[in-house]
Amino acid sequence: MSNSSKVYIINLSSLHTLHLASLPTFLSQGTNHPALRSFVALSRNYSEISLFCCHSRFFATLSHLSWVIATFMRHGALINAYKTGESTRIRGELIKVTTDVFLEEMLHIFSFLNDADFIDDDIRRIYDKKNSLFSLRNIPNINNISYENFVSSIADNKSMIAKALLEDAWNSIIDFTASDIEKWQFLRNISQEGSPIYLISNSNELNILAILSILLENGCILHMPDSITISPDGLPIIQLPGTQIFLCLSFNFGCFKADSATGTPGIIRTLLNTSEMDSHRVELISQFAGDLQEAATIGIPQSQLHRAEVFFAQSAPLSHPKID
Repeated sequence: MSNSSKVYIINLSSLHTLHLASLPTFLSQGTNHPALRSFVALSRNYSEISLFCCHSRFFATLSHLSWVIATFMRHGALINAYKTGESTRIRGELIKVTTDVFLEEMLHIFSFLNDADFIDDDIRRIYDKKNSLFSLRNIPNINNISYENFVSSIADNKSMIAKALLEDAWNSIIDFTASDIEKWQFLRNISQEGSPIYLISNSNELNILAILSILLENGCILHMPDSITISPDGLPIIQLPGTQIFLCLSFNFGCFKADSATGTPGIIRTLLNTSEMDSHRVELISQFAGDLQEAATIGIPQSQLHRAEVFFAQSAPLSHPKID
């Protein structure tokens, strides 16, 4: 089977490094976990958590760490609803947790940021990421704004910079290595040879935007899509501009881990059942056994089911020149 006759379905999280966000991981890694470290830094820099009689750096960090972990546990329903694109009760009202709602509620939870005097390092870090942060999208001419004008534009809008800091902390679970970038360059090359690639993901809008921004910075994609959320009557697939690469996202497909659609296996099933895709042309690549099992169940030949780590190791050499 030549590349041009193949269709690839690939689990998106096999193409980047993900720092798992779960209670066991938090407890075992503490502030070695990037997301916890980021949220603890916000708490340490801007909150007034009482440290009782102990003021050592160790006990201060432990106090803020404990508060952040407890906070995430207490607001698990909000976080899970955002991850699954569903609704939850917020102060008694059933509300669909969009990205705007999620950031507003995160600011409600981390309410000490409302009155914060933000330190220069934090403002500078957000400015450096200004092109990729959802929270800053309404600043006019954001892509080309100078640092001085940026500071001026947020001077009377503390909630905007607070949400940007929370977004940045939330996205710190996403990381890219040189190997990850090589995988993307490899996929870009095979798509240019005529093979469409469908990337399946059980993620959320902020994390997906962070991934796409990193890909744009590294030349793995040339343009961001206009939007990664679909209209109610639109197709659930998002095409990356100028490519044969398509995003198949759980919050567009309505396939979530929390329900019977079972996340990415549900997306695989929907793709095969509702499109004209020939299962005998599909190469399925995933690090998750559930994806591989679902693909086998719906008729993709066993020889075309690949564990991600094996597939990419055997696809060496992956190195390609950066795309112009």
